Amino acid sequence: MAEKFAEGMLVELPPKPELGAGKILKITGNKIYVFFKNQETPNAMRFLADNNMLIQSSTQNDQILNHLPPFVEEPGGILTLPGKPKRWTLQQALDAFHKKCPLGFNDPRFLELERNYKWQAHEKFEETLGGGRGKKLLEEGNIAELVQRGLAVTSKVNLLSPYENMALHDAR
Repeated sequence: MAEKFAEGMLVELPPKPELGAGKILKITGNKIYVFFKNQETPNAMRFLADNNMLIQSSTQNDQILNHLPPFVEEPGGILTLPGKPKRWTLQQALDAFHKKCPLGFNDPRFLELERNYKWQAHEKFEETLGGGRGKKLLEEGNIAELVQRGLAVTSKVNLLSPYENMALHDAR
């Protein structure tokens, strides 16, 4: 029965639809290890392939399951997320966001903490490098001016890693 499943395949567990889709992480003999996107525990669930509880999902693409971090195998054959981090379901994350920002993406707190300064950086980019200005500076070989304008934009946001930021400063 395990041959109808493959590692990486998305499956469902009809008796527990609240778990949502799951991803097969490992198949060993007659055991299938699945992590479901709505489960709260960091461990993969283990199923016997011949118990007929799992079915192949109608879709084989899921934005959460496509980007799972690597699981590690602990003693006893348990597959778990490394470090056993606190894991939130999508609904828990949405609830926490709406608790902090009841109006969602239009909430003044969200706009102040996450949106406005990024929009200002976007406007600075458009003003200094947009409309082909950055490309023209590069084609002209005017790297110093390109870097100076890039720094004027990136200094307004926290989107670059410290290493990317250092590299941009080193390019001056």
